[in-house]
Amino acid sequence: MISRGGKNLPSWLQNLPTNEQKEEAINSLLATDVFRSQFRTGSNAPKAPVEILNWGLEHIERMRRASLESRDYLAKSWQAWVAIGISGLTLILTILNLLNIIPRQAP
Repeated sequence: MISRGGKNLPSWLQNLPTNEQKEEAINSLLATDVFRSQFRTGSNAPKAPVEILNWGLEHIERMRRASLESRDYLAKSWQAWVAIGISGLTLILTILNLLNIIPRQAP
């Protein structure tokens, strides 16, 4: 299967010592392991211009960054609610202590 002496193989595949290991690695790839350019829909479609590829990569990066920012916002929101809850609980306990509703512990 591997011909032309490994020409045009990615470096991670070229680093495998034997052709059998290379073929095994190739055969173990799943559809979820590869990236296909959505700009080349046909099997003989011409290569997409670099500008289009850059736009696609930038779009993927924007989507990734938006996802991270969304998770970061959610984490900060939870932190704020926890801080408000702890502050409220501390305030209630302080008021109850001042009104002698909660007995003080002996030193």
